[in-house]
Amino acid sequence: MDTPDPAGDSHCQDQVRRHDRDRFLCAQFAPAEARADLAVLHAFNLEVAQVRETVTEPLIGRMRLQWWRDMLDRIAAGDPPVHPVAQPLAGVMARHGLSRPLLDALIDGREADLAEGPPATLAELEAYADATAGGLAVLALEILGVRDGDTVAAARRVGVAWALTGLIRAVPFQAARGWAMLPADLCAEAGVHPPTPGQNRAALGTVTAAMAL
Repeated sequence: MDTPDPAGDSHCQDQVRRHDRDRFLCAQFAPAEARADLAVLHAFNLEVAQVRETVTEPLIGRMRLQWWRDMLDRIAAGDPPVHPVAQPLAGVMARHGLSRPLLDALIDGREADLAEGPPATLAELEAYADATAGGLAVLALEILGVRDGDTVAAARRVGVAWALTGLIRAVPFQAARGWAMLPADLCAEAGVHPPTPGQNRAALGTVTAAMAL
């Protein structure tokens, strides 16, 4: 069984502490021996979640996501690339038997971040949240050794709620850049075309309230 990589673990914990404070704090309630591996998983999530914010062209973003798919193939083949997240992730996958379909789905879900338009419906947005934050919650359970059906189902629901909450919190940040991950049908009903910093707050509130129900 692979042993933890202290250098890689330290890098991952630092990244999560700085860029995903909520998950970092939640992980402190996990058993001490699981925290480093959770940080590695969450650092991997950060790598794919931040693609949209770090590229200027969707094609470049898709290339970066493909790199991570290829990285998972290399890990499966026993040849992880030299990378401060990929190498410790290889160890975590080996130690806990992380579900490859969930990892793939997490990457695939991030393709939506690069789409030209917002999700068409709330159901489409919830499917995105399930593939990303929902799947991530299930992967975290696998690290904790929890795989029973009821707990997995509950974790997925919590993950979806977490993602929708995060998207609502991000509306001011995203609107300042002329876009937001808000359902197109709800935006149309509220007269939000597209979200912008000066838009009627009541209209945006109508959209976010529907998402929060």
